[in-house]
Amino acid sequence: MALVRPSTDCPDPMCEDGITLHLGHPCPKCTERRADRRRGRVPAQRNNGPTLQWWECQGNDCSAAGRGRPPEGSLCQHCQAREEHKKIQNATAHLLAETQTAQEAERLRHSIRWERMLNDAYTQHAEYTRTEQNQEETKQRAAATAAETHRLRQQILRQHPELAPYTQHQP
Repeated sequence: MALVRPSTDCPDPMCEDGITLHLGHPCPKCTERRADRRRGRVPAQRNNGPTLQWWECQGNDCSAAGRGRPPEGSLCQHCQAREEHKKIQNATAHLLAETQTAQEAERLRHSIRWERMLNDAYTQHAEYTRTEQNQEETKQRAAATAAETHRLRQQILRQHPELAPYTQHQP
């Protein structure tokens, strides 16, 4: 059994009986372990790095787990992608809302300008119409005054014919 099963001394899978198969050279890890045994100490694990730990994803409705270094933020890569997608959607929605607000403000500015322009045009038209009406009323008043003056002169001349030589206009 010991000849068939993998070596428990060397963690390198390409090592067989202290020889690296693909290179044909002695395995450096096995050589180092033999030297340690001759000195009387057997090292535990040569890998002094952090031990692998089990971690669980902290995302909502996620049951992912793994062994090794826990991911940043305690979320698996699927939950991280989902969170990033949510952030992108929120940012896009915020930008879209800002764009719509800016477009609405621009439409409002245009409608205010249009309303001012129409009010100015109506005011100018009203002034023009008023000016024409005033001129017409002035003409009518002048004609009425002239007619009244003529009527009064005629009446005075009928009542006092002796004043006829003193009038500027003859009947």
